This record gives sequence, structure tokens and C-alpha cells, in this order.
Amino acid sequence: MADWRRDLPPCPTPTGRLRGRPGISLVLCDLDGTLLDPESMVSSRTLSTIDALRRRGVHFGTASGRDLRSLEALFDLWGLTGLVDVAVGMNGADVADLRTGQVERDYLVRPEVFRDIMAVYADLPVNFAVVVDGTYVASHDDGLLDALAESGRVRTAVDPGLVATLDQPRTKLHVMCHAGDMARVERRAQLTDATRATGVRTADTLFEFQYPGINKAVGMRRAAAMLGLEAGRVMAFGDAENDVEMLHEAAVGVAMGNARPAVRQVADHGTATNADDGVAVFLMDWFGLD
Repeated sequence: MADWRRDLPPCPTPTGRLRGRPGISLVLCDLDGTLLDPESMVSSRTLSTIDALRRRGVHFGTASGRDLRSLEALFDLWGLTGLVDVAVGMNGADVADLRTGQVERDYLVRPEVFRDIMAVYADLPVNFAVVVDGTYVASHDDGLLDALAESGRVRTAVDPGLVATLDQPRTKLHVMCHAGDMARVERRAQLTDATRATGVRTADTLFEFQYPGINKAVGMRRAAAMLGLEAGRVMAFGDAENDVEMLHEAAVGVAMGNARPAVRQVADHGTATNADDGVAVFLMDWFGLD
């Protein structure tokens, strides 16, 4: 993996309680549907707000279901290089300190577990993918894979049946489907063994399985520890089911205006949609940023 270290401007010492509200040392944002707009980009308003936030003394990080390798190039594309202190990937399984280049990867699932899950979905019109070195390797080539490549801005490849790819433990199995089939995909997940791998819906067309008990709340705690911060001083933003644990555990959990009902239920606050710079809107108000 390439060196994550960048010429980051120093982040000043956190200023503690601001405007009489809980002191926040780290703001952690989901990417798709949260920090990214509907075109999968980061607005100039959001970028300038993150810069102002860091100058105020608060660290900024991302928490995503995406893998860390894919994020390397995307941070440059999004204009986030130099603004992100820590990145949580694979829903909490991977964490990288972008200031030092330290990377922690763990929580792999045995190949036979993912093969058994694939068998459960054998009769449904789905596709499967596993990330290998930043490339999403799918079991077959179809429109679902094309849609993932376009919307996610990721590299893709095909390994029929994932035979060669599942030759060793992997972090996550993606189940891609059409939006109209997601209800069936979720119901079918109940037939899998949750003690071997747990699943969560991450988008209207994506369901993911990985190591039991791993979620973004775990990644949030790991990220805070990596930065030498208290876990109870994190503000988190999210919109999808894989953000629920993180927003529930964060000192301040913020649901996007486009968030799923389960996310709204656990959040402390709400904000505008990702199309309307919801992250920037909330940060500017909370921290009194210009």
C-alpha cells in the first residue's frame, strides 16, 4: 500500500467546550450519502468548512464502508488531501492515521463463510464482490457491477464465482442487487449464521457481510485512540444503516436529512441533506465557523 503520509497543516490543540456544548476533539463523517454530494463529490463549501474546523483545533476524519486503498486516489479527487487526519475503512475493520502513515487492519472472515453466504443467495438476481488491493473483484460482469464502478468511482475486475479471490480470508463480502430486490436480500440474510459473519444494508443496492461485531462504532473508538483522543469527544455524521452504531455511541450523533429512519432514531441532531451541504451547515452552526 502506498504511504498515507501527507504534508498536512498542523491541527492545533482542541479548544474543549465550544458555545456551551460538549467538547469535541474529532469530527468523523461517513462518505457516501453524507460528506459526498449526489454526484459523489465534495462541495467547495464543505471543503472550506473542514479547513476552518481544523484551524479551530478539531481533528477531522472519514468513516466509510470503502477500503483504504481505494480512498487514496479518491481523497485527491475530492480535494480532501491535507484535510483528513484519520480514515476508518471497511465499516471499522481498517483504520489509518494519515498524519503518520500508521495503518491497522484486522477482523478477516474465512473463505468458506463467504462461500456459504453466496450459496444462500444463489437463486436471487445478485452479484458478489470482494475488495482486493483497492479493486472490487466481482463474481460476474453485469449491470450491477457497472453501476458500482460508476457511482463508487472504484476499479473493478471479474473472477468467475470468486474462486481465485476467496483463496484466503477477506474483510468483507458485498452483495449487489437492484433496489427492488433489497427487501429479499435483507430477508435472506436472516438465513445466514450471524456468529460467523453479520450483514448490514449500506445502500439501496448494496448489502455487506463481515466479521461479527465489527461496525463503525468500533472504528470510531480505534480512530480516537490512534489520534490519542478521548472516545467520548467525537461528533459523527451518517445516513445509512451501517452508521447507526457510530451515531448512537458518539458524543454528538448527527443524521443527514436524507438519512434512513434507523439512523434518525439514534441521532442526537439532524441536518440538511448531502445535496444541501448538510455536514457544512451543521458544523458552521455548532462551532460558529465563518
